[in-house]
Amino acid sequence: MQQNGNNLGEKAAASRRAFALPRLSARPPASPIVMKFGGTSVADAACLRHVAGIITGADADAPLIVVVSALDGVTDQLVACAADAARGQTASAARTLRALRARHDAVAAELLPPHVHRAYAAHAAALLAAAEALCRELAGSRSSPGASDEISGLGERLAAPLLASVIAAAGRRSQAIAATELISLNPEGEPNMAQSTARCRARLRPLLQRGVLPVVTGFICRRHDAAPATLGRGGSDYSATLIAACMHARETVIWTDVDGVHDADPRLVPTAQVLPALSYQDAALLARAGAKVLHPQCLEPARAAGIPVSIRNTFRPERPGTQVAAHALASRRPGAPEGPFALAARSHFALVAYRDPTGDAHARLQARAWPALANDAVAFRFLSREGILQVAVPDSQAAAVLAVWRWALRLPPGDPRLRLVPGVALVQAVGGPAGEDIHARAVAALRDAGVACLASAVAPAPEGVALAVFQPDLAVAMAALHRALLPPPAQHPPEALAAPAPAVGRGAEAVHHRIPASPLAGDNRREA
Repeated sequence: MQQNGNNLGEKAAASRRAFALPRLSARPPASPIVMKFGGTSVADAACLRHVAGIITGADADAPLIVVVSALDGVTDQLVACAADAARGQTASAARTLRALRARHDAVAAELLPPHVHRAYAAHAAALLAAAEALCRELAGSRSSPGASDEISGLGERLAAPLLASVIAAAGRRSQAIAATELISLNPEGEPNMAQSTARCRARLRPLLQRGVLPVVTGFICRRHDAAPATLGRGGSDYSATLIAACMHARETVIWTDVDGVHDADPRLVPTAQVLPALSYQDAALLARAGAKVLHPQCLEPARAAGIPVSIRNTFRPERPGTQVAAHALASRRPGAPEGPFALAARSHFALVAYRDPTGDAHARLQARAWPALANDAVAFRFLSREGILQVAVPDSQAAAVLAVWRWALRLPPGDPRLRLVPGVALVQAVGGPAGEDIHARAVAALRDAGVACLASAVAPAPEGVALAVFQPDLAVAMAALHRALLPPPAQHPPEALAAPAPAVGRGAEAVHHRIPASPLAGDNRREA
């Protein structure tokens, strides 16, 4: 299972350099805890009220910094809105913005005192009016750098002051902060850690010292030229770990809608169990293999700064979740035998396959095809014993890879030896010793479940075994592999070895954005 020309060791070393921070002899006693709440955690008024309860009820032995995503589904709507505007469909974009204004206004009306609701409604109206103007600029090809990112990141700028106001209404001083004041990118588009650290500490420390809880927008940041930017999909988790690294936090808690990192996707395998602890390396490996709970990028700042990352369920806060740290417990369930510790799956792939009776096609592809492909085009290279070379690629890149193979092998159009197999899903058994025994057990499990194994590969530990199946067979395949490779532990539930969950308790400079800053930047307390 060979990555397409990537030197993972060099990438890891470069990553360590990129996220290097000044060494401190010990973590300061007042180091904050960073809590990040995702879109499903703040989906509606009831969710926001619940989240405010978690925040205000948290034990007060450490200051808190909150990072919040847009309300559930809002970012997707805004990305579509920007795309509509770029196509000249300004009426559609305006309808999306009006619907978002109505949704946020309804939530605010339910949660906030009238005078705070009025202030928030005016703020939201100003944000959305500025966004509508940006949409018109996009349609007229007159937009400035970062216009699409500014529109896409609007959801967080609506959510942060809303949550800050709800927290203040519950009696905790809070203030919404745009992450464009905190996180800066370098000209290469990577976080500028030195500049971001200085900005975070200058902006957030005075608030924490006054007992004000910062509620920071996830996802958004600023480019090196101060234009708006975003951190990409999963960017709010990345925002949280970046801010935690800059503030030398004691922990980052990712609050989401699952109980932690499971040993398989619980939507596909109902018997999947929570892994109580993972190392940074194993968590990143699992994320790269397709697990959806964490993006591998967000772990880099945490690993570089040695800050644990916990994944916990907003809606079941009593559950301990999963902790990712440098010296975690073994990344497997108690009582489980030696072998893979988890399964991960990725959908929307295709196989490019070539029947190679002479055995010389691999050398030709190595010399001509691989250099011609983008670094991430090839997910896995599958080499079978049946004289067939197969490679799994994302659906979006399958036609391009097929064309490159045809060129590299000097095949005429329509040559039956080269074919495309669409509708494929990839399953990876992660961790443990990789070898023919695990591979044979995996293939046998698929066969016994009536699932066709289209291709497979054994990679060096800890990447494990990868298999390709047809997409409609994915759930059956995952369940069969889970039974065969991850049998239930003989005793003790996963929670038995988990670290105790933290108690939930009772009860700068101007950036040239044209979307206005929040007028709610203050303590946001009820009027006397």
